[in-house]
Amino acid sequence: MENINLIPQEEVQLQQKGKAVKGTSVLFILLTVIAIGLSGYLYYKTSDLKQKTNDVNSQIDAQRAKIKSMSSTEILLRNLDKKYNSISGMIDGRNHYSRLLSELKVRQPQGISIESVEVKDGVVNYTGDAENYLLIAQFVNSLLNKDFPGGDPELKDLFSEVKLNSVSLDQNKTEVRFFIVIVYDSSKLKI
Repeated sequence: MENINLIPQEEVQLQQKGKAVKGTSVLFILLTVIAIGLSGYLYYKTSDLKQKTNDVNSQIDAQRAKIKSMSSTEILLRNLDKKYNSISGMIDGRNHYSRLLSELKVRQPQGISIESVEVKDGVVNYTGDAENYLLIAQFVNSLLNKDFPGGDPELKDLFSEVKLNSVSLDQNKTEVRFFIVIVYDSSKLKI
């Protein structure tokens, strides 16, 4: 059997228009729901990112406050570093006069007593008494001897010149009083 369509063509067009309107309405509602859901998701993500940004900014502000509170410590440390470098430079560049005095003591023969020692940069003034003139000559020679036994090998060239300025016989003590000027290389005393 054959179906006979008795509905007029205008009615069919109206029904098709109704179906199209219903379909587009459903599609529009579906797209509207998707758009609302998507914008809700984006709003949630945006507010979550803003919250995280605020948290990070507050942490940054807290760290900045800690750093600012330590500024006086930083200034003290910088000053301490400058002082340390200054003192280190002075210590590294200073002469070790103890090495000079120990070398003088090693080269001083028995029978000589020292009354005063005046140390300047490059010059030592030595005043003392000796039992006889030969001990003074022996002392002068030992200071100029580069191969002196018992002396520090690093300081063999320490003394460059020895001047005997005065020698006098003390009648009361039967000793010889002397005054010696010793010229030394101060660069040898740096370690």
